[in-house]
Amino acid sequence: MCSPLCNDVDTIQAKSVIQGESIGNSPGVACTGFSNKSLIGTTSLGLGTNATQAKTDLDVAVHQAAEAPQSLSLTGVDLGGLTLQPGVYTFASTASIAAPNGQLTLSGSGVFIFQIGSALGTSLNSQVLLVNGTLPQCVFWLIGSSAVLGSGCKFQGILMASASIGFMDGASLVGAAYAQNAAVTLTNNVITVQPACNL
Repeated sequence: MCSPLCNDVDTIQAKSVIQGESIGNSPGVACTGFSNKSLIGTTSLGLGTNATQAKTDLDVAVHQAAEAPQSLSLTGVDLGGLTLQPGVYTFASTASIAAPNGQLTLSGSGVFIFQIGSALGTSLNSQVLLVNGTLPQCVFWLIGSSAVLGSGCKFQGILMASASIGFMDGASLVGAAYAQNAAVTLTNNVITVQPACNL
């Protein structure tokens, strides 16, 4: 499955690098701003392409993540400073790593699903740290609207946003970014795509 990093329009600014996978847009036929970026993979645009299959696969993944039974509600809780085990964590509205340099630690082999009612935001230089066998491809972030990763943020997991995903200057992602109905915007970022979760 190629990574539909752009859905309607993808804006890539400065020197962003996407490693290990493709970018795509379906049903759109354009991704903009490629002159200063590096893609180690391929581009798939328009209907009848790999991007079309990726969008279908994304719809299935979003449905499965939304239907997963809740382990714990974290509504109103800042993720910064927490250590969580595999499970399904829900937020009625927004989720965030709010404190600058905040760190969320995910520990243990298994699947993590974050069901976020509206937006996801991370602060300056925050990070998601994976320990004790946690794999970035098995961490799913289901976002009801948009996500913004703050400058210098080191994020991990599969971002699946209903609307846009924005990467501020220097933010990085180990995983993948999927925007269903808007753009993924990159500014001097590194995205390292991982193989599928097989747990």
